[in-house]
Amino acid sequence: MGNIGAGSSIVVNVDVILPANEGTIYFQNGMFMTWLDVDKKAPSCRLYTIGSPTVRKLVPGRKLIVTGTRFNNGGPNMYGDVLLFEDDATINQLQCNAGRKGYMTIGELKKVFGPLFSLQQADAVVG
Repeated sequence: MGNIGAGSSIVVNVDVILPANEGTIYFQNGMFMTWLDVDKKAPSCRLYTIGSPTVRKLVPGRKLIVTGTRFNNGGPNMYGDVLLFEDDATINQLQCNAGRKGYMTIGELKKVFGPLFSLQQADAVVG
C-alpha cells in the first residue's frame, strides 16, 4: 500500500451504512463482517467513522480522497497500513492488515475490497 499516495481515492461501489457516533466497519474478501468473524491470518481492512449522532450512508460513486499514509509494519492483529482521509466528514481512515508481518500489497487490498470498493490511484508526480 506504500504506492498509494495523496490524491488517490477509494471509491464506494455499494451502499455502506455508517453507525451513529464513532464506529468501525470491518471487511475481508469483499464482505462486511464483525471483528469476531475476521480471519486474523488473512488480509482485512476496517474503516473508522467520524463521530456523528446520526446513522449515515455512503452511496455508490462516493470517493474517499487519500490525504496521507502511515505504516508501522503491523502484525497479525494490528492494522499497520493506514490511509488517511483528513478532509472527509464521514470517514477518518482506512486501516489494513496483511494477516502477516509486513505491508499489504495493492493486490491484497483489491482482494479485501472485492466488489465493495475500488482503488483509483493518483498519477505519479515526477519532478
